[in-house]
Amino acid sequence: MRKIYSVMKPEGFERSLINTFYYVSVPILFLFSYINYTNGLGLFALLDALILSLLIASMFLFRNKKGARAEKFIILLSLFILHLMALYNGGFVNGSLFWFFVFPLIALFFCPGRSAYIWIGMLVSSIVVMIVLAKLSLVSIPYEVDILYVLVLALLVETYIFNYTLGITLQYKDRLESFNKELLNTNLMIDKYFILLKSDLDGKIIHANDTYLKLTAYAQEQLTGVSYCSLCMGEAAQRLEVECFSSIDQEGEYNGVLECKKADGSSYWADTHVVIEYDEFDQKIGYLIFQQDVTEKVALEKASITDTLTQVNNRMRFDEISQQRLEEFSRYDRVSSLIICDIDDFKLINDKYGHSKGDEVLKAFAKVLKQNVRFTDTLARWGGEEFVILLPQADITHAIAAATKIRSAIEKYDFDCDKRITASFGVSITQKDDTQTDWFNRADKALYLAKENGKNSVHYV
Repeated sequence: MRKIYSVMKPEGFERSLINTFYYVSVPILFLFSYINYTNGLGLFALLDALILSLLIASMFLFRNKKGARAEKFIILLSLFILHLMALYNGGFVNGSLFWFFVFPLIALFFCPGRSAYIWIGMLVSSIVVMIVLAKLSLVSIPYEVDILYVLVLALLVETYIFNYTLGITLQYKDRLESFNKELLNTNLMIDKYFILLKSDLDGKIIHANDTYLKLTAYAQEQLTGVSYCSLCMGEAAQRLEVECFSSIDQEGEYNGVLECKKADGSSYWADTHVVIEYDEFDQKIGYLIFQQDVTEKVALEKASITDTLTQVNNRMRFDEISQQRLEEFSRYDRVSSLIICDIDDFKLINDKYGHSKGDEVLKAFAKVLKQNVRFTDTLARWGGEEFVILLPQADITHAIAAATKIRSAIEKYDFDCDKRITASFGVSITQKDDTQTDWFNRADKALYLAKENGKNSVHYV
C-alpha cells in the first residue's frame, strides 16, 4: 500500500524558526553590543543591549499561542531597529549585510499576507529615505550611497523570488495534505469494508487487519507465519496454491471467490483479490490479499442453481454448463461426455413406502453420485428420479468407465429398503454441430436402451 507522507505543520515550522532565530541572534547581539561599547559607540551599544533585553524577555514571556503575535512583533521590530542602525553607521558594509536579506524571509514566514509586505515596505522605505537624505547632504554616511541602490534592488528581487517559491511550496504542501487526507480516508474505507491480509513472497501471513480478525475470530499471533492457502477450505486451498501464488508473478494479480476458514471451523465465502506488494525500490516484498465477505451473495446464487431436495445442481445450472462444454468443443475440439442416470422402478418405491421415503432415497442417491464424480464434473438433478452428469475432457471410454463405477456403487449401497435399488445409465459424447438438444437426446436414447435391456446397466449412443 502506498505510504502517507509526513508534512510539517506550519505551527511546528514557525516555532522551529523562532527558536533558531533566538539561538543565533542573541549571541550576535551580545557580541555587537560589546564591540560597539569597546569602540566608543555608547548609543549603539545601548540600543543593542535594549534589543537584546527585548528578545530575552520575549523568549520567556510570549512562548504560548496567545503571545505569539506579540513575540513576532518584537522580533521584527528588533530586526528593523538593527537595520536602521546598520544604515546609519555602515555596519552592513563591514559584515552585517546578511541582516537585510534575513529580514524579508522572516517577515514572510511570520506574517503571511499584507503584514509581511508592510514590514518589508518599511525596510525598503527606510533605505530610500537614507538615499534621499544622503543625496541632499542632510546626513553623513561612511559608505558610498550607490550601494543602497543595489541593496534596494536586491531586496525587491529577493522578496519576489522568495514569495514565488513560497507560493509553490505552500501549494505543494496543500496538495500533499489533500493527498494524505484522501489516502487516509481510502485506508479507513479499506479497513472498514474489506478484509486485508499481508503475506511474504511464500504466501505466509505477516499481518491481518482488524476486520479479518473480527470476522474469523483468529488472534494475530495465530496467523503469523501461517500459509494463506491453509486458511482456505478443501479444494479451494489446493487450487489456490496453483492458481494464485505460482501464477500471479506472470499475470500480476489473482481474482477468485474462495471458501475460507474461521477459527471455530465454520467457513465464509470471500471475493478475493491478490496483488504484489513492492517496496520503495520497486522490489517485490510480498502480497496484499484483499477480501470481501460475499457469503450471503454466494448463498443466494447457490440457492438459485441448487436443487432444494438433493442439494446438487438444478436443471438451470446444467443447461448453463452444458452450453459451455459445447462451446469448448466447437472452439478447441475438447470432447466432453454426458451421462443420464435414472433410478430403476422408482415409482414402486413411492407406492410401497410413500413419498417421504422416496425423498430419502433421492437424497441418498445424490450422495452416492457426489461421492463418485470428479471435482471437475457437474452433477445435476434433471427432474424426478433422473440425474445428469457432465464430464469435461472425457471421451466415451472414460465416460462409460465412470458410469459403470457409479452403477456398481449404487448397487452396493444400502438404501434401507427391502428392495435392492439400482439405476440405468445412458452415455453420449459431444459431436460436430451438436446442440444441447441433440446431445441430450442421444444420451436419453442410450438410457432408454439400458432400460429395455434389463435395467441396472450402461449403454451409449
